[in-house]
Amino acid sequence: MNNEEMILLNCVLYDPHLKSFFDSHPNVTLADWAKQATYPSSGDPGGMTRSEWTAVINSVKSNPNLSSLTIANVSQREWGNANQAVFTSKDSMIVAYQGTAQGEWLDNGLGGHADVTETPAQIAAADYYRDMVDKYGAGKSIVTTGHSKGGNLAQYVTVVTADDPKYRASSCFSADGQGFNKAFQLKYADQIAQMKNHITTLAGANDFVNILFDSISGNTYYFEAPSHLQGSDYLLNHSPFAMLQINGGKATVRPITAQDPKMKMADDLVAYLQAYMSPDDFALLCDMVMGFMTENDDGKTYTKVDDIIDMDKVKEKLGDKAVTAIMAFLAGGVGGVSLYALFEFLIGANGGWGKELLECLKEPYRSMLANLLRLLGDFYQDGGMSEEAMDAIKALLGNIFPGDLNAILIGAGDYVLDGTLNSQKPLPYSYITRDFTEFMKQKLLKIVDEVSPGGWFDSWGSFGANIADGFSDTFSNLFTEEPSLRFDADTKARDAYYKAIMDRRNTSRQQIQKIFDNVNAEDRAFAARLNAMKKSADSILAALRKF
Repeated sequence: MNNEEMILLNCVLYDPHLKSFFDSHPNVTLADWAKQATYPSSGDPGGMTRSEWTAVINSVKSNPNLSSLTIANVSQREWGNANQAVFTSKDSMIVAYQGTAQGEWLDNGLGGHADVTETPAQIAAADYYRDMVDKYGAGKSIVTTGHSKGGNLAQYVTVVTADDPKYRASSCFSADGQGFNKAFQLKYADQIAQMKNHITTLAGANDFVNILFDSISGNTYYFEAPSHLQGSDYLLNHSPFAMLQINGGKATVRPITAQDPKMKMADDLVAYLQAYMSPDDFALLCDMVMGFMTENDDGKTYTKVDDIIDMDKVKEKLGDKAVTAIMAFLAGGVGGVSLYALFEFLIGANGGWGKELLECLKEPYRSMLANLLRLLGDFYQDGGMSEEAMDAIKALLGNIFPGDLNAILIGAGDYVLDGTLNSQKPLPYSYITRDFTEFMKQKLLKIVDEVSPGGWFDSWGSFGANIADGFSDTFSNLFTEEPSLRFDADTKARDAYYKAIMDRRNTSRQQIQKIFDNVNAEDRAFAARLNAMKKSADSILAALRKF
């Protein structure tokens, strides 16, 4: 099946009546489903409008590859009402997973914990996959697919079953699916290497979910964003239909294009935060954000204002007016609290409340949010305070932006380290990350270019360049001390140190590239050794169980 057909199939998964239809009409085809499918009376399936949903149905009816598929199974995942389904043809079977259900947001956050290699939802998805292959996979090629969280689950089962020929998938199509943390990549390094070129990411050019954590797909296609969504609410760009368009009443795939530069920068921001936040802080951030998306039985969010802010302190320092304003702001329920807007409250966009509110935060949120603000300010300055860097921060902090972030973020790095937060201890050496991300490599290469000799001596070629660099180094060595660096230094201090060291040592672009290549090779070798140890331990455990 082609990319368009895979995206359409992922749209079908969002039908809230798919399971009830299958239960009353077992072993029918998608053509039978399309004959009776209607737009739901409440809600919008996968963010699709009535006209978009109708176009999906029409495309399924007219596409023989889709309409002829047998619906072999439809069930719903344990923590919500998200569909997982099996579609079969004569020669193949497709195991497909819908995106996040209400009860699964916290599971999404677990994927960002440094010590978690697989989440409960991923393990359950693999159990479903193996069960379905046992029932329907004999003699068939196996394809996995899914949208959003479903895309992550499809990739996961493709990787963890790679070593067993019976369950090994021939291909995987992840539509806007999030990536994986380092722990997962280390544990399954061999399997990822084996299956990487069989995994394809299909994503909207403006989608912000496929950039979360690290991609393991060998093939990525970005699709042009709809004109009415370009530069608008990023959440709308996450609908699977954002990769499609209506032509003659049918849904057809949009043209392939490059990833939006803002989303590329947002991808860099995710890597930046993973690299520089402590593992505990990054895990807390993931849990807090997903907690705002999770609804409890009482209809309120899992993450509550009382978890983060000491309202008694707010009343004491700022009065009843501030308490009323904050409670009204946070009363939006699930999806009503954007992380961006929360930060706007915390760092001074409300009549100078910023420092006082920071003092009212509870631990561990106070330290985590303060460090996050510092890093956001650093990232913004590292990005040249560009529009792309600002949009990257906006895309990750929320989808509604009721103010101008420029004034807030330009000085955020210094602001959160002033008198209010001086009691915070710098990160210990063990938390200082060895940053070998692509973002850091490009940053260092840019510094190399900045310190390379230029001007009049360039006309003499490499000989002139060496003379110019020699003069520069000689005067620098005579009149300046050897540069030094504190481990908890801010971005500006680190950059000045890098620049001074690379200038004195005549660091070349080739040397930077070699350093990163060597580190990546060592990571792969370590992962291979770790996997060999795991296999040996598994063999011993199996022998013990047999004994």
